[in-house]
Amino acid sequence: MIIVARETEWFTRAGREDIAQVRVRAVELPLTPYLNWEFLTYQVTARFGQRILVTDITNDAPSSQIAKESDFLIFDNKAVLAHDYSRDGLLQGAWLIEDPQAVERYVHFFQEARARSIPLGAFERLHLDRDDDA
Repeated sequence: MIIVARETEWFTRAGREDIAQVRVRAVELPLTPYLNWEFLTYQVTARFGQRILVTDITNDAPSSQIAKESDFLIFDNKAVLAHDYSRDGLLQGAWLIEDPQAVERYVHFFQEARARSIPLGAFERLHLDRDDDA
């Protein structure tokens, strides 16, 4: 949880300044060990006001845009930080996108994914077998 702890200042500021934090995470089942860990960090960020939604893309065609762009951040519809994952689901890095047409495509991906998402807690109840102490 060290990574999340480093972001505490941002989450606190975002909550204080009423900055909306909505994460839509596209995933394939079964979750990788990395995604299981990532979901645990989401429980922490949710306590700081981040709204986390999950989209199951298990049955999507590999060519679907949501499957290709499964994790990214949009900043005021002006910039995108797109995450890059290995085939094993490990975060390898990210890149900043500021081209207005490319940002608009990501806004569209976000809207499409959000429309078919469910809240993190509901997703966990449906798909994860966690102890209450986890």
